[in-house]
Amino acid sequence: IALSLTKQLIQKELYPAREFDFGECATYALVGGGMALVPDLLEPSLRNPNHRQFCHSVVFGGLVLYACCGKHTHSLPVAARDLLAVGAMAYCSHLSVDALTPRSIRFC
Repeated sequence: IALSLTKQLIQKELYPAREFDFGECATYALVGGGMALVPDLLEPSLRNPNHRQFCHSVVFGGLVLYACCGKHTHSLPVAARDLLAVGAMAYCSHLSVDALTPRSIRFC
């Protein structure tokens, strides 16, 4: 939600005539919330204390960032690139929070 609100506020600052878009804000919040859950969906922690494997690693986070924000995405429409960027930031924010726990995350 914070990412989508920040994006809306930046757009309002850059383009004062642009109206606040609640639908876009809600869409970004849903995409971000969903992508933040993906690491634990790929590697569930149920009955597995060592569930943080490759999908919870710095390398995989980098791969997600590249897949969502690399040069190959520049030909996509701006709205699609924005959604991919929000998803990548949400995934990486999950990894960042996990990195602060005592078990931390792996490099690869």
